[in-house]
Amino acid sequence: VVYMLDTVTGDKQTITHTDSGDLTIRSWSPDGNKFILSAEPNTKGFEQGALWIVDVNDGSKNFFQSNDMILVWGPTQNQFTFSRTNKLNSEKEYTEVIVLDLTSGEETKIYAVDRSFLVFGLSWSPSREQLALSMSRIGHDDANIYILNVNSGQLRQITKDGNSIYPVWSPTRDLIVYDK
Repeated sequence: VVYMLDTVTGDKQTITHTDSGDLTIRSWSPDGNKFILSAEPNTKGFEQGALWIVDVNDGSKNFFQSNDMILVWGPTQNQFTFSRTNKLNSEKEYTEVIVLDLTSGEETKIYAVDRSFLVFGLSWSPSREQLALSMSRIGHDDANIYILNVNSGQLRQITKDGNSIYPVWSPTRDLIVYDK
């Protein structure tokens, strides 16, 4: 069951539910009216491993994409940010971070690295000028968090202890919480 909780009054409202399987909330829209939900395989009422857009006002859900990628809303109301790994040839892959315009369908690459990395989280800063991301080279257990300055393209590593994943930027300050 996915609930919305009013932190002032304590009122709880059911937004959506399933009889079997797992649902995970991924990201709120900037206007707070929708969120991205990930349904794990074999979740009743949702496609296997799919991402959905759920409206908190009426509970309606719209299928977005069938694979379970790392995806967040932003930097604007009409954009998503996600990562993907592509093959250059049979031996070489590269990983990129993309902003997808939901209105036009246009993709803008904001970062690329010429190695194959797994991305374990993306989160926009309050100013929407920086993006926190956690990356690890495929086959290594050394995920760390980086800050990407979107305007300059500079990437700065901020953790060095390995296995730091799923960064979430505070909406009001320069603080990041993450899993280890």
